Amino acid sequence: MMWRPCLRIWMRGIRAYAEFGLIDMAVELFHIIPEKNCVSRNAALLAGLCENGKAFEVLDLFISIVGEGLELTDYTLTTVATVCGLLGAGKLFEQLQGFIIEFGLLANACVEAALLDMCTHCGRTVDAGKMFKRWPFEWDSSIICTSMICGYQQNGLQHEAILLFCRCNVEGSIILDEVASTSILGVAGTLGSDKMGEQIHCLVLKSHYFQI
Repeated sequence: MMWRPCLRIWMRGIRAYAEFGLIDMAVELFHIIPEKNCVSRNAALLAGLCENGKAFEVLDLFISIVGEGLELTDYTLTTVATVCGLLGAGKLFEQLQGFIIEFGLLANACVEAALLDMCTHCGRTVDAGKMFKRWPFEWDSSIICTSMICGYQQNGLQHEAILLFCRCNVEGSIILDEVASTSILGVAGTLGSDKMGEQIHCLVLKSHYFQI
């Protein structure tokens, strides 16, 4: 009886090829897997394509997953949203958001945050602001606050970023991790405000997130 590797071994092979940048070999290996499912597509191939900057291939795979009626995981949707944002594809954003709403997949913090990121990358800060305002109270607000501040910064809306940061800091709804700190310090640098930079630096130190 000939030995046949289990799905986990196939997936490890795909991930190994992808991690070394051998994405063509990863795709080739994926195509010879006897039984393909949402796990092999999402956890192995989709991740590898995204990590290697294969944006259009990610979109093609997503269309394949939807067409075959396979399960759509949070990872699938957040990865595709990230890719659409990096491409700055406003039309794709509308289509993906409509798809997610139609199939009732929006009630998830990770998916909603990824959509907001995609929105700001496409330059649609007004739409992102609407999404921010309807963020459910019971969800982790730090994720969305950081995403919105970064979005304002990326779109040159420095004053809006500062105002939102001050509000979130007073409300205690933001964690000053490396992403939030880097973004808001960048805003202070763009505005040329040494005083503001010093104040933010003090807040970061007081947050005890970084150990000196």
